[in-house]
Amino acid sequence: MILNCFLDASNQYWRFWNAKIWLHEQDAKHRLVTLFDIDQRVDGDFSHRGIEAYHIGGHTPGFTVYIYQDVLFICDFLFLTASSMQFNPYGPDSETRKQAQRIYQFVATKSLKTVCGYNYIANFIDWLPEMHTR
Repeated sequence: MILNCFLDASNQYWRFWNAKIWLHEQDAKHRLVTLFDIDQRVDGDFSHRGIEAYHIGGHTPGFTVYIYQDVLFICDFLFLTASSMQFNPYGPDSETRKQAQRIYQFVATKSLKTVCGYNYIANFIDWLPEMHTR
């Protein structure tokens, strides 16, 4: 199963491994989605085979972060810069900050070790305080 962050890459995995592609209902409304094979649309938070999915919204209406075992997959919600982190600038700033608080609330209760962003991997214990101060 592929829980989508990037449709183009997920379609390549789908073909290679015959994986299932799930996409949030709000992102599935985008006209470009018709170019891709989507096996299942999801809505809201859910769990499946040990993967916890949390609908966040933000720079895309269906943006979702994932936890699997002790890894948080934050994708491109936060960018790593040379000196710190910044929120994805391509969405509404106030909504992004509001959802960052939601992320902080549910990850603070988890025993996480690693964070996987779109261009970085970080130790959760170092990442969390930095994320919280954004």
